[in-house]
Amino acid sequence: MSKPFTAGKGCFSSQTGKYALPNMPTTPNTPAWQALSQHFQQDIACQPLKQLFAAGGEVRFADLSWQAQGMLLDLSKQRLQPKTMTLLQDLAEECQLKQAVENLFNGGIVNHSELRPALHTALRQTTKPFPIVDGQDTQQLIAENLANMQGIVEKVHAGQWLGYSGQPINTIVNIGVGGSDVGPNMVCYALDEFAVETKYPLQFLFVSSMDGSQLAEMLHNLDQATTLFILASKTFTTLDTMANAETARAWLRKKYPVTKPLASTTLLVLVLIQSACSLGVFLPKIRWPCGIG
Repeated sequence: MSKPFTAGKGCFSSQTGKYALPNMPTTPNTPAWQALSQHFQQDIACQPLKQLFAAGGEVRFADLSWQAQGMLLDLSKQRLQPKTMTLLQDLAEECQLKQAVENLFNGGIVNHSELRPALHTALRQTTKPFPIVDGQDTQQLIAENLANMQGIVEKVHAGQWLGYSGQPINTIVNIGVGGSDVGPNMVCYALDEFAVETKYPLQFLFVSSMDGSQLAEMLHNLDQATTLFILASKTFTTLDTMANAETARAWLRKKYPVTKPLASTTLLVLVLIQSACSLGVFLPKIRWPCGIG
């Protein structure tokens, strides 16, 4: 059963005015870390890999390799010994790694800098129970957004997502920084060979730099009537994203009728709805739980 957690809950210090992290051992101060460090100095640091292979004999590969689900993990070619693995396991147990993994899947606070859960695993979860955060089951919100995403994608693929002039969208520009840029960019590149056939050819572009020349050069070759912008930001407070969003909006308004909202050419991907109000509350949105960003 998933245990309910409250995002932001922690021990508040009146002396520092900050939240204290959960009572977790500092790794270098643990006995297991000291034992691992001592083992490295005595048994590993002074031996090159060739000597470790000679000392391990024919069983080194068997002792330091594992197979599962058709995959092979071979650590025999690393500067390790079987004793190293035992000490690493001791360290994991001493640092409560198992509990940390359970917290991750159950919606516990694992992002200690923001005192919030990390719910990325819930996006790929297919069976109950889903994490409960702040008293809310995340399953419904995730299911609704996945269905929303699928509907948008199917419309774009079928040429049914139309711009302000009634022409189908043929260019998608993603504006974001960090994971909001690298993530979708990497997915498009990695899955390119599996791309489905669309009614009209589509091109995908990515903007992450605050340097206006990157976006300006791109916009010079695009058409306001057939371009869809995806603005991806957890809180819409990132300067780079906001600056590029304003540039894109100004470019759209050069030809886009002032009387029409930008709903057909701008899509928001966010966590905090209120943070994007300045960009237009009537824009279509994909909203994720607070622990995803």
